[in-house]
Amino acid sequence: MGDPLISWVLFGCVFLLGISAIEHYFRKSIIPSICWIMLAGIAYGAATRTPALHLPKLHLAPDIVLFVFLPILIFDSSRKLEWTELKSVGVEAGVFASVGVIASMVLIGLAVGWIARIPLLDALLFGAIISATDPIAVAAIFDRFEFPEKLHTLIEGESLLNDGTAVILFTTLSMAVFQSTGISVGELTFRLVLATGGGILLGCAFGYAGGMLGRYWHELHDRFIGALLPLITMYAAFVVAEHFLHVSGVITVMAGTLMLTKIHYAAGHSRREARSADEFFNQFWEFSGMLANVALFFLLGNDIGVHAFTLQWRQVPVFILILLASRSIVVYLLSGTLRAAHREIPLSWQHVLNIGGLKGALSIALILLLPSDYVYRELFLCTTFVLIMFTLIGNSLAMRWYLKKTNLT
Repeated sequence: MGDPLISWVLFGCVFLLGISAIEHYFRKSIIPSICWIMLAGIAYGAATRTPALHLPKLHLAPDIVLFVFLPILIFDSSRKLEWTELKSVGVEAGVFASVGVIASMVLIGLAVGWIARIPLLDALLFGAIISATDPIAVAAIFDRFEFPEKLHTLIEGESLLNDGTAVILFTTLSMAVFQSTGISVGELTFRLVLATGGGILLGCAFGYAGGMLGRYWHELHDRFIGALLPLITMYAAFVVAEHFLHVSGVITVMAGTLMLTKIHYAAGHSRREARSADEFFNQFWEFSGMLANVALFFLLGNDIGVHAFTLQWRQVPVFILILLASRSIVVYLLSGTLRAAHREIPLSWQHVLNIGGLKGALSIALILLLPSDYVYRELFLCTTFVLIMFTLIGNSLAMRWYLKKTNLT
């Protein structure tokens, strides 16, 4: 019992040292450090396929992504959102997160189904998995760049909200594919409204309860309890939302975070101790979010490295083009529609939104939820691995190039 424990402790030390080295040496790299961490994970996963090395084997289980990593990362992203800015871009973010995800699912599904000769419902299922921008990937990459506050809120708001749409589409299409149940536009609309509205109400309830408990205990600005209460509140809210009520856990955590932080900062900063505790609160969550990010992307890279790819590589450029084209169509077409409704998004911002279509571990988690004997599981998994790597690295380089030659203000 002692030897395995010692091995894992040593592995943790080496892992954290390696992550620290990557953050130190690649801080000014063209490619963000999170991408180098994923590449390190790929190298480690490939190395574990050599038995002589006796390396500990890691695995990215879907429940670990959904119930361990996602709540803390969504909270860390949501706490940085300004409520007034979020209200100002709520319509745009909502349109991209609902209509945009559905349109992207259809475009990707139809194209992939035709090229790979996959039945329509199965192709739409893949489209639902890969259509939404991943909030974790977006937060990891976009924190590196400077944006106008309103654009930054729009990008993060879309990436947070569209998770609920993607999960509901995935769940509904999974039932249609694996249980041969019918699917209708009315049922799909009802599920989306229920997941979104239920998530907002549940999140506000949990956020209010957590915030008021801290205020009743006079512990909102306490270094330990003030930082711990949000952790308890958000994990409990996410589990209740996803496991018991089947509403969007991400939207629940996002709404709960906004409510909790509103109560937290409404308590005031009159005492120096309160200001010091709030600095600790922000630093603690920034550290926790970063640690969760690097661990998640290392595990994602490990799963890519350990996987034996059976993908027909001549199809890879086609799948990448399909992904890029669908994102472009959705961004520019919906932006034109919003402009007609007097909600204009500047063209330079549209380009940023287009390049910001990043995919991440959420898509892998959804694919891993598919039955192991599903005939298209391997194709979907390999294709998603490739698309995640392309968007994280390719879109990061494209964003850096575009921002150097553009004045977003």
